Amino acid sequence: MAIKWCYVFLCLCTCVCLLHETSALYEDQVGLYDWYQQYVGPVSYASIDSTVSTNRGIVVASENGVLAHIDTLSGDLVWRTVFAPGRNGWIDAILRTPGGSLLSVSKNGRVLRSWELDEGLLKWEVVTNLTASQEQDSPLPLNEIWRPGAVQAALTGGKQSLVAVAAGEDLSVHSVKTGEVKWTHTLNLPNESLLCSMIGQEKTLYVLAAVDESNLILFTFAASTGELTSTRELTASWLSMDTTSCLLTTTHLVCLEPSKLNLYHTPLSASTPLQQTMLTTLLEQVVVDNQQAKLVLAGISDNVGVEIGSTQWLLSLEGPQVSVLSKSGHAVSLVGGVTVGGDGRTLVVGDKEVELKEYRGKPLLGGVQSDKGRDRYRMVLVMEDHSILGINQDGVMWAREDALGAAVAVEMLDLPAGQSEKIESFVEMTKSEANPLKVAALRAQLQFTLAKEFLMNLNKEVASLLQYDGPHLVRDRFNTRKLILVTTANGKMYALDSRNGEVVWQSFLSSFAAFQDGRPLLHVLRTTSHPPHPSLAVLVGRSQTSGCSTVIYEFNPLTGEAMNSEPHCLPFQITQTLLLPTLDHTHSKILLLLTSDNMVATYPSSTEVMETLMVSQEQLYLLVAIQGGSDITGYRVLLDEGGLPSPDNSYPGYLFRTEQFWQVRFPVENEQIAAVVGKKAYEHVSSQGDVLADRNVQYKYLNPNLVGVVTESTDRTKPLVTVYLIDSITGAIIYHTSHKNALGPVHMAHSENWVVYEFFNSKQRRHELVVLELYEIHTNQSHTVWSSLAPPPTPAVMSQAYTLPTTITTLTTTQTLRGITYKGVIFGLASGRVVIMPKSLLNHRRELEITDQMKEDGTPPYHPEIPLNPLSFVNYNRTVARIREIYATPSGLESTCLLFVCGLDLYYTRVTPSNQFDLLAEDFDYTLISAVVVGMFVATLVLSRLSAKKMLKSLWK
Repeated sequence: MAIKWCYVFLCLCTCVCLLHETSALYEDQVGLYDWYQQYVGPVSYASIDSTVSTNRGIVVASENGVLAHIDTLSGDLVWRTVFAPGRNGWIDAILRTPGGSLLSVSKNGRVLRSWELDEGLLKWEVVTNLTASQEQDSPLPLNEIWRPGAVQAALTGGKQSLVAVAAGEDLSVHSVKTGEVKWTHTLNLPNESLLCSMIGQEKTLYVLAAVDESNLILFTFAASTGELTSTRELTASWLSMDTTSCLLTTTHLVCLEPSKLNLYHTPLSASTPLQQTMLTTLLEQVVVDNQQAKLVLAGISDNVGVEIGSTQWLLSLEGPQVSVLSKSGHAVSLVGGVTVGGDGRTLVVGDKEVELKEYRGKPLLGGVQSDKGRDRYRMVLVMEDHSILGINQDGVMWAREDALGAAVAVEMLDLPAGQSEKIESFVEMTKSEANPLKVAALRAQLQFTLAKEFLMNLNKEVASLLQYDGPHLVRDRFNTRKLILVTTANGKMYALDSRNGEVVWQSFLSSFAAFQDGRPLLHVLRTTSHPPHPSLAVLVGRSQTSGCSTVIYEFNPLTGEAMNSEPHCLPFQITQTLLLPTLDHTHSKILLLLTSDNMVATYPSSTEVMETLMVSQEQLYLLVAIQGGSDITGYRVLLDEGGLPSPDNSYPGYLFRTEQFWQVRFPVENEQIAAVVGKKAYEHVSSQGDVLADRNVQYKYLNPNLVGVVTESTDRTKPLVTVYLIDSITGAIIYHTSHKNALGPVHMAHSENWVVYEFFNSKQRRHELVVLELYEIHTNQSHTVWSSLAPPPTPAVMSQAYTLPTTITTLTTTQTLRGITYKGVIFGLASGRVVIMPKSLLNHRRELEITDQMKEDGTPPYHPEIPLNPLSFVNYNRTVARIREIYATPSGLESTCLLFVCGLDLYYTRVTPSNQFDLLAEDFDYTLISAVVVGMFVATLVLSRLSAKKMLKSLWK
């Protein structure tokens, strides 16, 4: 019995000792300081049931390889399946069966899957022997009817019980219920032939192929047995794979020649040649003037839609005759006999109109679900800005902002200061003011401003009770509330409230396009701290419509309002941008633009900006490295020569000349640049050295101009990754190392005096993590001002390598207000997890044998594998699919860093690498501490009184 009680006592003591090591998240804390949003991405396919009675939701597929089911009434995701990233995850075809199943084809026709529509469960999966004749460079829009060389799929057989998949020259037919192969066939097409289209009927399967851009071949199969019943060769000298479009309806083969607006058609069941119909004669007010023309899906068995420019016609085919049924402006759907048209902003459904927001662009895809008996309908529209709208007879029911699933540029903006911040700034401003009259005037001005804001806020609060008009954007006490600016590659911009992820404003630039790397450049030039000047941001990219090489869109990031009616058009191409900390007379930062001619333009482009740069007498340097190139070049901006006007006066500002200051060509001919990573702008470093065991200080090599350059070998048989640390001012190579059998992509983080990077070891089949730490050789000196032109001796570089048990997709570090908090390394995993790891775990001083220095510092002994503690998962059970980038920004609390994770989903949260040492905990017992303070005060009074009486009595003795 005694042994039993000793055992129980030992267990209790162990649990008590481990209480301080436990970290958890309570259920009521979920969503308190974080939020999570799921998206599909840019949609390339959308389908909805044609009648309300059979409503089973909306099926969508995106260019990112995502298949999802959306609720028709709310727009919420019912389920979502994310396929593998890259080419293997692209969806080639989607089919909806009458029985409520969903069929998808992927991996160039090699994988056929059946999904349960309501729950998204995989019913069966089969691997075919099909291979597409052409490898696509990018995913094709699934709603396009003319996709020569792509994978084709169609339902056929009685009650559509069979599914046919065709790729290359091979055709495979499977059972819809089980996926069992019913029959296969090889078409034996001539050389340079492409499979173009396929359609199934109850007893027949039709397959269309193009030969040498001069002939069409129509194959007819018996659906149940696979017997080839007929082969028709049709002469089509007008055929072009790039411009011509052909469509198989249930009764006809229809082709359109866009250059001459000729329609060619023939019945499927007949053996007649293609008949020509001139659309310029059939349609009213249609002329051949290089307008874009194509066939569109009509959704009606014997009808076809023709789109010319921004107008669509619904045509009826009855034998050899073609007639016009209806005409509409910018129609997006002709499903179920309901014509949807409009001018892109106003949709007309029958006799009703639905207004669309200007920031959504024009409709691209859509579907209609109608109920003629009750005169109601539901509609799904995929807009030009990649948003999805649900519409009924009363208007827009819901909207999904799925463009946020393809964010490419992010900035976080501080909100305007509230009353407490303005009072603090007033106190700081009047500390050094000796004139009492001026202090009184400033105080009166402050009181007037605060009273004015109080009345305005009171008015907004009263108005918000009557009608919600968006969030009230004011900085909170600890500056943890930010405005997140998000930009996509197609020109869609969002401003999100970091408190709950709500969209504050959105804008769409239809003519805007990103650069060749798919990323526009977003810069905040002026923050909200300089009233009466409004905050200012610019978006730099290309123009799709005008002849401008570069366009700059200037807007107020707080409200989304454009500063100019039209974006600025620059007559030169931009290869590099640099945002300077120098402010002009309007408190706006200056943006340098490096042109393809190695000239530097300034933005804003004014004489005051040029004079500001020349008066500052700063030396400006630019580094240019092209991804995939083999050299890296540094340029010096010749500010002392002054600005030069544009040669043809096409640019209103001034241009500065540059000179090549240095150039580095990498020694291996097959070595190409994979990444260039510098330190984060305006990073604070709190300590200039590390204290050693002997109480000496080892000073850090804090070169603010140091960049990490990663190169990869182009020879895949001999993989090699080389890392260079280069001074971007002088081009000096501070350090370099090579890793054999290493494959990219390489992810790197650069902060203070250390660099962390990760790669895949193809020989050991594992992911390796390497840390480099740089220290100055002389330990008796420190630097407050750094100059790369007069640098200290080459630093000592210490390194250590570790292995990781998982794949990393992105890598970054935490960033705090003053840099006092210990750094944390943040990993974005391929599994969708976000992990934060203390930098101390990646210490180069970790050794196998425990030393006195390690004991004093608390450094653990070296172990090659770094385990991932589940308690270090920042996003706990919320998986962020396909993490692309993690953005870290400081808050007003030194202990707290704000994280914004971008991928197919969005996730926002706070992290505290050194715990929250500057803020009381939520469960802090204020009552107890107040009682203790009051008790001590009362005790002090009582004891002092008693002590005085005792002293008085002792004096009378």
